[in-house]
Amino acid sequence: MGTFLKVVGVIFLCLGIVAIIFSLIGMSTQKSSSYSLPPPGEEFYPFPEEEFFSSTSDFFSKLAGIGGILGGFGVLVGGVALFCLGSIYNDVKSLKNR
Repeated sequence: MGTFLKVVGVIFLCLGIVAIIFSLIGMSTQKSSSYSLPPPGEEFYPFPEEEFFSSTSDFFSKLAGIGGILGGFGVLVGGVALFCLGSIYNDVKSLKNR
């Protein structure tokens, strides 16, 4: 049972690290909104509602990235806890056999 918990703990450790890495990569590759000026001679009419919606979507995408990082950290901590429980179980079982 202890070895099983240790193996599951290592699997959760790996999944947590992968989740954190993918969340960091996803946050770093978000496209930034860039506006180009119209050609000379044409009038420029900015659309404030588009700017508002792009800023809120950027906010929510960053918030989702932070949530992914926190979730990955939670899985990482859970994996460490399972690994430690497996080690403790094996140690207690070996002490009982003496």
